[in-house]
Amino acid sequence: MPLLRNLLTGRTKRSRSGMPRLDGRSTSAGVSVSPDRALQVAAVFSSVRLLAETGSMLPTGVFQRSGNTRLPAMEHPLAPLLTYQANPQLPAGEFWAQVLGWMLTRGNAAAYIERNNGGRPVGLWPVSWPNVETRRVKDTGELVYQVTVDDDEWAPIREDGGLVRAENLLHFRSFGVGGTEGLSPIGMARQSIGTGWAATSYIGSFFQRDASPGGTISVPGKLTDGQFERLLRQWNDNHEGLDNTHRIGVMEGGAKWEKTTLSPADAQFLEVYKMTRAEIAGIYGVPPHMIGDVERSTSWGSGIEQQSLGYVIYSLMPWLTRMERTTQRLLGDPSLYLKFNPDALLRGDTTQRYAAYAQARQWGWMSVNDIRAKEDEPPIEGGDEYVVPLNMSPAGQTAPPEQRALPAPPRVRAAADVPEGAAMVALFPSADVAKKLAVDGGLPAEELHITLAYLGENLSTEQQAAAALVVAGVAAQHEMRAGSVGGLGHFPTGPDEAAPYFATVDVPGLAELRHRLVDALAAAGIEVESGHGFTPHMTLAYVADGHAAPEPVPPTAVGFTDLTLAVGSDRTAYRLNGLRSRPASKQVRAGEAAETPSAEELPSWITRHFEAISAFFADQGDRVLAALGVTPGATAEDLIDLAVDNEALTEILFQLALGLTQEVGAATAASLGGTFTASETSAALAASAASTAANINTTTVEKLSSTINLAQAPADIRKDARAMFDGMTESRARVLAQARVSQTSNFAAHEGAKQGGARTKTWRVWDANPRKTHQRADGQTVGIREDFTVGKRKGRWPHDHRLGVDEIAGCTCRLQFNREDTNADT
Repeated sequence: MPLLRNLLTGRTKRSRSGMPRLDGRSTSAGVSVSPDRALQVAAVFSSVRLLAETGSMLPTGVFQRSGNTRLPAMEHPLAPLLTYQANPQLPAGEFWAQVLGWMLTRGNAAAYIERNNGGRPVGLWPVSWPNVETRRVKDTGELVYQVTVDDDEWAPIREDGGLVRAENLLHFRSFGVGGTEGLSPIGMARQSIGTGWAATSYIGSFFQRDASPGGTISVPGKLTDGQFERLLRQWNDNHEGLDNTHRIGVMEGGAKWEKTTLSPADAQFLEVYKMTRAEIAGIYGVPPHMIGDVERSTSWGSGIEQQSLGYVIYSLMPWLTRMERTTQRLLGDPSLYLKFNPDALLRGDTTQRYAAYAQARQWGWMSVNDIRAKEDEPPIEGGDEYVVPLNMSPAGQTAPPEQRALPAPPRVRAAADVPEGAAMVALFPSADVAKKLAVDGGLPAEELHITLAYLGENLSTEQQAAAALVVAGVAAQHEMRAGSVGGLGHFPTGPDEAAPYFATVDVPGLAELRHRLVDALAAAGIEVESGHGFTPHMTLAYVADGHAAPEPVPPTAVGFTDLTLAVGSDRTAYRLNGLRSRPASKQVRAGEAAETPSAEELPSWITRHFEAISAFFADQGDRVLAALGVTPGATAEDLIDLAVDNEALTEILFQLALGLTQEVGAATAASLGGTFTASETSAALAASAASTAANINTTTVEKLSSTINLAQAPADIRKDARAMFDGMTESRARVLAQARVSQTSNFAAHEGAKQGGARTKTWRVWDANPRKTHQRADGQTVGIREDFTVGKRKGRWPHDHRLGVDEIAGCTCRLQFNREDTNADT
């Protein structure tokens, strides 16, 4: 007689089809609220969807605490279940979305742990919480779960009768006040949700059954049937329909028109409906504006970044933390933990976080490894040192102020101190840039360099010859490098050693160049000393203990045109020619001429452009398909917002062009013995990016208009649009990438040559079978600011838009920039 016993004792049992009982499901509005019905209330569905989808989209990782460090533990056997595939049928992201969805509606979520014969977890299977009942073993108090799987669910439950021990089931709980289960947000807020349901139903019924007229005509006295029909017919004939809107009404016989309005009760009920949305958002801790209630303000800040930060910290993180803590039990080791990384949602606040790290590092209360632990990054060698500003003593040490402020010059290693047999492969800046980088009392300008590989002091003659061949071969296969050098840092040393102070180096592609160089040297039997390491830097001075450090170097643009093999004081420079074989050209002295690179010499930039443009097309295609799903009959102009897409693509193209221009312009200027300031080209690059973006998106709209046929079935329209954008992400993106790199690199080289001191430029043909107009232009030399004549057109460089499409398409011509006037024919 369990039913009678429950009734007499006041104990209740949860229904499998409902929520945990919270003094019943009835409400003052006369509506019975269940999670399924609650999700039909727009505010509830919006809140649950927002939290579940936001949480499931975050990247996850498994980490291990080791003392003061945090190390990635993605090799752990359980990491793939939590971060990639929860079970063979369910990706990890979908798994977390289901778990969050159950917690947000039922207050509880369950996942059955499938184990192999060895007892190791091999799958996580979500189970609907209504099919789970918590129990305790009478004698021991052990918590067990009675699991009954419905026909539309499946989980590989091995236990007899579905009685699962706690170690084989992950129980995710929401907030609770005791007991074994979390409280259901919907159960606790059933009154507000019931009111929302009633309001929604009332409004729908209001519009369905409303017979309220828009206005009334009153007349004195009583109308006959004929008069009534005549008055009604006359009014409808003159005022019914769009064409008769706002026509003058003429009333006769004392008739009057009165407009009707919504009753005060009905109007007040609509306000109740709006208030309910805000209340439901408050139950889930979601800002009202994030579920569409834009009438409500927020106190979390006025900017999107601050509002997103508030949402992540106060709305989302409590749920993520609960899942992380529950999952830690599965890992079986207190040092192991799962972490959801919300940085993607806090991208706008990264600057503030890093600024705080910089302050903590500068003033000595955090080391590099302390900061990396905060970011769940592994420690680095030498990262446990605590430092403070140069005019203060090192953390943990003391030094008298007069010693710290001693103005004695630094002790410097002179050129004669270099061991006679020491060999290295390095990059040396041009003479004028080296003079700008040299510090007072530091290394001579001619000694400043970036070491790529240190080969030791005992190379034989044969090894030196082999190294020369290797360096020459690597230089011939890599293009020029450019970037910036600046700042000040130092490496820790022993108490009696001079500390090397250096400027930091930001030159893209150095790591790849060194990797190729080391591999080639190893293949030739020449070992690179690993103890020297590779941290891109340029040593400025060696400072003895107690001496003043040099002043920081301001950021300086630098370009490297040669790869140098140095053995003792002897240096041999090999030109960084790029991935091509140059045709014979007029011999000029080093520093007097430069050439524009081809797109093929810039493969990494082509790849960057292709990936960025392809990603833009993919995102644009997804938005078009989503819009087609809502309005299948929309036109191409409706589907693509040109203003928004032009702005987005302009920013992408501008940032790429800025980086490419910095690299090519600096390298060109450096090869002429000058320097390059990229900021002077920003306006031209921005205008070019905007023009190109507008042309690309306009072409996309035209292509979409000719692709989709609105007379087709919606499924066919979506299929054609999908095929179009799939093609654009490959072939069209690749063609555009090649064209942008060619156009931008020619512009950058031209600007770099102007700033580098070039006086003239010469048109050079590189194609074995060039078009006639280009053949006639070959060797034409004009002033650096003048135009070439190519056919009937004039232009500043190959791929200049002024030459027109016919002269640009397929062009492989280059320019040679000259510091002095040449004798070439004009």
